[in-house]
Amino acid sequence: MNKLLSAFCLVALFNLLPGRMYAQNSCDDITLTEALKKYELGDFESVLALINPCIETGFSSDERVQAFRLLSLTYIAIDSVNAAEQSASRLLKLNPNFEPTVFDPPLFIRMINAIKQAGNRSLVTSVSKKIENAFEAPAAVIVINNEEIKRRGYLDLEAVLADLPGFDISHTYAATYSNIYQRGYRSNNTDRTIFLIDGVEENDLWANIAYVSRQYPLSNLDRVEVVYGPSSTMYGANAFVGVVNIITKDPQDITRGHSFGVNAQLNYGSWNTRYTDVTLAGKLKDISFSLTGRKYLSDEMDLSGFPDYDYSTDYYDSYNYFNRLKITTDAAVYITKNNLPASHPYYNIIKDDLGNTVSIELTQEGAKAAKNKDKYGLKQIVNGSPVRYQNITDEWLLYGKLKIYDFTMGFQTWKKITAGTNYFTDNRSAGGDNGVTWIPYQTFFYLNYENRLFDDLIFSNYTQFKVHSIDNDSRSVNISNYSNGLLGLADLASGKDAFWATEYYYQISKQLRNELKFIYTPAAYFDMIFGIEIRNSQLQGNYNIAGNPWPSDSAYASGSPTAQGSILGGNQYDIKDWGTYLQTSYKPLEFAKITLGGRFDYNKIRVFGGYGLQFNPRIALVLTPGNFIIKTIYSEAMKDASNWTKFATNPTRLLPSPKLEPEKVKNTEISLGYRLADDLYTELIGYRSVYTGIVGTKLVPYNGGTTAQNFPIGSLEIRGVQAQLNYKYNNYDVYANYTFTDPWNTEKDTKIRIGDIASHHANFGINAVYLENLNINFRINYIGERKTGPGTTVPANLSKFPSHIIANLAVTYDNFLVEGISLQGICNNLFDQKYFDPGVRSADGILYSSRTPQRERYFMLRILFGLNY
Repeated sequence: MNKLLSAFCLVALFNLLPGRMYAQNSCDDITLTEALKKYELGDFESVLALINPCIETGFSSDERVQAFRLLSLTYIAIDSVNAAEQSASRLLKLNPNFEPTVFDPPLFIRMINAIKQAGNRSLVTSVSKKIENAFEAPAAVIVINNEEIKRRGYLDLEAVLADLPGFDISHTYAATYSNIYQRGYRSNNTDRTIFLIDGVEENDLWANIAYVSRQYPLSNLDRVEVVYGPSSTMYGANAFVGVVNIITKDPQDITRGHSFGVNAQLNYGSWNTRYTDVTLAGKLKDISFSLTGRKYLSDEMDLSGFPDYDYSTDYYDSYNYFNRLKITTDAAVYITKNNLPASHPYYNIIKDDLGNTVSIELTQEGAKAAKNKDKYGLKQIVNGSPVRYQNITDEWLLYGKLKIYDFTMGFQTWKKITAGTNYFTDNRSAGGDNGVTWIPYQTFFYLNYENRLFDDLIFSNYTQFKVHSIDNDSRSVNISNYSNGLLGLADLASGKDAFWATEYYYQISKQLRNELKFIYTPAAYFDMIFGIEIRNSQLQGNYNIAGNPWPSDSAYASGSPTAQGSILGGNQYDIKDWGTYLQTSYKPLEFAKITLGGRFDYNKIRVFGGYGLQFNPRIALVLTPGNFIIKTIYSEAMKDASNWTKFATNPTRLLPSPKLEPEKVKNTEISLGYRLADDLYTELIGYRSVYTGIVGTKLVPYNGGTTAQNFPIGSLEIRGVQAQLNYKYNNYDVYANYTFTDPWNTEKDTKIRIGDIASHHANFGINAVYLENLNINFRINYIGERKTGPGTTVPANLSKFPSHIIANLAVTYDNFLVEGISLQGICNNLFDQKYFDPGVRSADGILYSSRTPQRERYFMLRILFGLNY
């Protein structure tokens, strides 16, 4: 508690500071008026004499913007172009939305536009929920803008992240498309990083999964901001290892001074992959709109030639049924419970010298019978088709935005349909033709009002309503047989055949959220942001499951009746969250900024549940002497267990865990950067993150036997280094980044290497422009060995994942035939490297596939439009 009080006392002390001990002058709008008169008379020395003494401390925020504009105009008039650019640059730092008038000198207009274009990379909003320079933001952050996304030939958002430091990705091309692990934290799903679209969280309300797939459009993408490290100070629960914010274009970015504009992409390529991605925008005075639609279809790469997906009966010829079906624990109880006869051709009952039953062992005839029954399972017709591998992707998204004066209204709805079978082996799940389908469906609406109440105070109110669901037609088609353990010795004795079962799933969750925010900037050296956030949610506890369609109406909540009966109130949970945050930044020196922040969160589930009150602080010191940027950051965060983790059960985890406490992390990092104008930037970051209360499963007594249940079972310590370089020379742009990750599970004072996470990653790319219109981009991704198996947190995955290098090429020709149309050819995995990604979750090779084959060399052809009317 002392730490909390100290942090907030320091914040309060900064709020009371009267300012730095600078000489004060009589500086106001009268001074600006006088300076403007001197400028119009051509008395430029007097302009500088009037404004310069006031520029740092005398003017208000709006007056400083006008002062820098007048300084820039004056420097242009006396041919001091460098000084004019510096003043224009500082102007845009104060007001990134500044627009010159048609009466301003052409050089000033070009200067402002050029600085804006170059400066987009250095302006971020995701760290502190306000516009700030990335080099001074109190976090490690990387920005990828729309031009880089286009030139590099990225086909989806996941490809963008794969090219950045700090990410490990397991592509499955299944229900979630891939699992994305940031800064070495391996989890069951992509659920430790918050994904945002224009500030609205995309993570599923029920399971916290982010479905970062191919449904997201690129034609309306302005930039992607990636924040590294815990961010609960601003975002509350679940901003555990970082934040990815996808920021869409304002309508005027598409109309470009016209009344109407259109951005579009048309794509066709390997595996009959095709998508259409179109954004329409219009502007009339103070009203503007944009509407974006994307449709993505693909037959996906055929994996039927690989052992985990070939549905070959040969697998059973070498399977050890003797070990699988042997009973060694409580064998006598097993006999009594299942009413087994004392003699049977499929098994022998083994007794000790005293006549006590010690085990039940399979005979050769029993092993043969189990094998034949398993083979019979793969030869069945299931839901009208032979059992075989097949995967599809069918995804769409619609996004709209309307701006009227200070109001912005928006909506988004998307749906993705995948066969979803790649998570599992062919000894567990059937293919897409047999009915396997997973269909997440999400919709949100938002209304944002933002206005400058005073020169130094900005007010905003952001209201969101979200509905996240798993569609009624989502279904699994699974086999129960003897080799996968879902049929046992008693079933074999009764002559039971392997069989397939289709189950339909349904889940729906809703949330209304409101965030009230104030940004107070009384002086150039001090600012404060304060916010209050309220969320009212109704989240499902467990899947509704049925053997027939429409489980929303006819299903039961999955899990045992005993487990569900222990949770009063049904399968829908009313959840209330309150949060309040305060962050303040103070510059005691021009090159030094101190940031202190903290957030209180309170969570209540119904009457008796929830994690109660939590606090997460952030402290940062940022130094910018000359061309150097030095950051020292300490931050904490929490990860609230999702409803899926707390309340959902399955055949192997029959007990829920409604009282799980949040996971916690304490993160310390330091970075050193060097920037030389816009031509060169390099940065080196080192960090150490300590996680506690990590949730996992362990066996507990249940109903005369055992079952799994979620518990806080361990802790993690992850250290790492991230480095990046961006260099521009003439018509060449070069980027490179490197990641070293040292992740360990430190449960019970022992260290076990976190599986699936490579120690070394490196990415390199070069972009070249020739003859003005021809752009060639070449990228290389190096992924080091990803260890699994004994001695790691994925001990059952015995596959090997050696290091490999993937090369990608994108060639773009702009103004093809007519201005505004580009033609792009893409070849990914240029040298046809054969490689695999680790499977998800246990990746045991029995239930979950231990490895997923990755895409061979593939081609895409795109036509890109950017037209205005």
